[in-house]
Amino acid sequence: MKLRNWQIDGFGVFCNASLPEPLGDGLNLLVGPNEAGKSTLLDFLRYTIFGYPSRQTSFPQREPLNGGNHGGSLTYEVNHMPYHLFRRAGKRDTFNLLEHQTGTVLTLEDLSTHRGHITLEVFRNIFGFSLEEMQGIESFKKAGMRELVFAASVGQSVGRISEIQGSLQKQAATLFNDRAKAESRNAPQLLKLRTRLSEVEGQLELAEQKSCGESQGSRSRKGETERHWHSTLTRGERYPETRTADPRVANMVRAAPSRRGATAIR
Repeated sequence: MKLRNWQIDGFGVFCNASLPEPLGDGLNLLVGPNEAGKSTLLDFLRYTIFGYPSRQTSFPQREPLNGGNHGGSLTYEVNHMPYHLFRRAGKRDTFNLLEHQTGTVLTLEDLSTHRGHITLEVFRNIFGFSLEEMQGIESFKKAGMRELVFAASVGQSVGRISEIQGSLQKQAATLFNDRAKAESRNAPQLLKLRTRLSEVEGQLELAEQKSCGESQGSRSRKGETERHWHSTLTRGERYPETRTADPRVANMVRAAPSRRGATAIR
């Protein structure tokens, strides 16, 4: 939305007031002494774009001091297309938005789209604030300020940034919600993976313990076999008659190397 001009019927000190020529692209500087109506003009822009405040609020009504109907209109452009916005204060906030070239009547939703879906609070604290309001730094801490500054820095609308932020928050919830239970239907993926990893680690630990026990049993049986074999050889060497009595002993003696390491027993 690019503001081009305004027509103030009656608003505060202004009556039948407009710019002699439209505002141009880039920076436009309006200069005036104190009480010239700069803050009043700012309120007129706010009220015309976002609507007139209720009398129950603390915002000034800016009723006409010099005649005219309480309200006025703005001319602005969106994507090089001119629009005419009219509002008037009263019990019923009179609103009218027209596409300037075709005369097509538009809605409040169209206006919201034109202004990038930003709220009055965001506009008041970021785009259109007075010196007194700027001194109230607490207003900049309200919800929506950080989102708007970020959106402006990346060239996106606040609506689009909020949509992306919501999508990322949902994805993060499915991955990093530590308070969820792994067995629940909507448990985060990371929690499920962590639980599965713990189960696999437990299975590996049990397998290692079982493998270690089997290895120890195998070594024990091997030791017993070696001791039995050694004992049999000893009997075969000391008592040659056992070779005749038990042919297996004779075969073991023939196959075994000499205890002195020289030649096999014959």
